[in-house]
Amino acid sequence: MPYVGSHQIDAAGVALLRDWIRSLPSPEDKPVDKTRQQRRVKNRKLLNDALGGEPAARREAIEQLLASTSGALRLAVEQHERQAARSELAAAALKLENPATRDLFEHILPESARRKSLGDSIDPQLILAMKGSRERGRQLFEKAVGLQCRKCHQADEKSQSIGPSLAQLKKLKKADLLDSILRPSKRIEPQFVTYLVETKAGRVFSGLLADRNERRIVLLDATGKRINIAANDIEFTAPQQKSLMPELQLRDSTAQEVADLLEFLFAK
Repeated sequence: MPYVGSHQIDAAGVALLRDWIRSLPSPEDKPVDKTRQQRRVKNRKLLNDALGGEPAARREAIEQLLASTSGALRLAVEQHERQAARSELAAAALKLENPATRDLFEHILPESARRKSLGDSIDPQLILAMKGSRERGRQLFEKAVGLQCRKCHQADEKSQSIGPSLAQLKKLKKADLLDSILRPSKRIEPQFVTYLVETKAGRVFSGLLADRNERRIVLLDATGKRINIAANDIEFTAPQQKSLMPELQLRDSTAQEVADLLEFLFAK
């Protein structure tokens, strides 16, 4: 079912959920130890400094809180309530590489200044018409938090890969490669078919078929981990029509970033 909800954050709704969570009773048999209490005091001071302190203290507190996902989330929730330090928060957060942290504060910016992520509706022709940067694409492939290409696609064909190697990708047409990223389950080469295995104990595993004989089946899961399953423990096994590559891989990227990535992937 397609997403049909709002793309705007409802500040009142966030506050309502926060207040409801805070109203839930805490376990009486779990006393707060001294270390945890000190951490709470420190976090509260950081939040107060970030949203109402002097300029120098505010900048330092914002930087500390944004250094972790938990700190950024506390800051985002608190900011909804106080509506303070909006421009500084947005400026600092948009410099972050992790989209899960950065996007917590994007709603602060006016629509015209927000990051133009592709979202769920992507026009391949728009991306293919753009000029990409090989160097920026390399940086995205090697370091971007939101893209996981490097985990599954090796530089060469010497080692078993979860997905086609970069050398294999270069043999495709650019339009076909983009289509395979946008719709990973449309065409799956036999060696990259996902297999599902259910054991007699009811455990379910999935991954690429790395090895199979009369004694065992070996799967390679999405993280590259090898899973050994004894043949006499197997209840059921079958190939799947869905790729291990996740859908909507590019939704948090911009059109220019995808053009850069394609330029890197096709670099000779």
